Amino acid sequence: MLLSMTLANYKSVKNPQTISFVALGDKRLDLTKTIPGTDKFNVLKTSAIIGPNGAGKSSFVRALEAVKGILFASEDIQNPLRKYLAKSAFAYGDGKTRPCEISMDILLDKGEAGNEKKPSIIARYTIKATQ
Repeated sequence: MLLSMTLANYKSVKNPQTISFVALGDKRLDLTKTIPGTDKFNVLKTSAIIGPNGAGKSSFVRALEAVKGILFASEDIQNPLRKYLAKSAFAYGDGKTRPCEISMDILLDKGEAGNEKKPSIIARYTIKATQ
């Protein structure tokens, strides 16, 4: 389950920007709009990304598509990073000298196993690439 995603130097996102899908814990949101994550937080069932033009909304969607393409790339492709993180993936200006970075926090295991309670497993996966 995707918990958050951070982009830096990718498409129109120059400095690190994070989108989180973890619900606020202040009880303003009806629990029917969330999915149980762990005993400490819930995750939003749906989300919307809003903002002005050029703010990076599409960049987050393209980053998800790039990660999917890299993970499920055919064995025939020698370097899927080159295909999905081509020159156009890097931010403009002085950001071209820095690597682009896509980082995701993913809930792998809620920690539920019958009657016994075990710790939840949250993993962070990061892709960094230069031109």
